[in-house]
Amino acid sequence: MEEEIWKKIWGFGDYEVSNLGRIRSLKRKVPLLMKTQNNGNGYYNVTFWMKNKPFCRSVHRLIADVFLGPCPMGREVSHINEDKSDNRVCNLCYETHKENVQSPLRHERISRNLPLSKSGFRGVNSRSNSRYEAQIGYKRTFLGSFRTAKEAALAFDRAAIKLYGEHAITNKKLGLL
Repeated sequence: MEEEIWKKIWGFGDYEVSNLGRIRSLKRKVPLLMKTQNNGNGYYNVTFWMKNKPFCRSVHRLIADVFLGPCPMGREVSHINEDKSDNRVCNLCYETHKENVQSPLRHERISRNLPLSKSGFRGVNSRSNSRYEAQIGYKRTFLGSFRTAKEAALAFDRAAIKLYGEHAITNKKLGLL
């Protein structure tokens, strides 16, 4: 297991980030791990309090800045494995926007139509209440909530066939079911 290394955040002296993607506050006698919030796009933010004012920052940017150095002009922080919640230093790098959107993993995933979600199925997302949602299409039409990811994947496949006919890219065609 990788050893956790903590470093202070420049400009926020009472806070530290670790190489494993965690953030802690040093304002109390015992360091306190801070909660992060998903910003709705898959990235995680953290809120610091300085002089009774909140400062919201992206976790991946903070960690890259501390461990990789300041972001060079014209570059952005990229997640190597494309998992926006994986903010370990070993998964972060600086790339141009063009490099970031054309990364080999992303290109391979799109060209092979691999699933985009952590559920392992196309069109299926896990919810915090141990249920799975099926959605389809660009506008993410809700297909229902299911007890298992497999049930949700089957619902997605039925809807895909109904919408796109024999040319539908289903979980079954991708070998996921």
